[in-house]
Amino acid sequence: MAFGSIAKLSQGSHLPKTGRGVESPQCSGDGIIDRIKKTGYVSQFFVTIPFMKNPVLSYIKEVRNELFKVSWPTKKETVRLTTIVVVVSVVVAAYLGALDFVFSLVLKLILK
Repeated sequence: MAFGSIAKLSQGSHLPKTGRGVESPQCSGDGIIDRIKKTGYVSQFFVTIPFMKNPVLSYIKEVRNELFKVSWPTKKETVRLTTIVVVVSVVVAAYLGALDFVFSLVLKLILK
């Protein structure tokens, strides 16, 4: 597990709980970092979480990796599908335009 050393520390094996429910070092006067260094967990701690990765860069890398997995259409398929979309759009536009023209004529006759 990547966070193994953190789990050990949070379980309290080296840092017992105080009466207030807060983990504190066993040696009085020592800070948490000093206690971690004394127990040898400093190397594991910094190896498991060396630096937090930039989430934006991680996202961009993951997107790039996913784009390599995409099965892209061929040029022939792209041209064919684009042609279908354009033709259907023109037919629908002509149909709606004709309906608009007819309804406007009917409305003009009714209002005269």
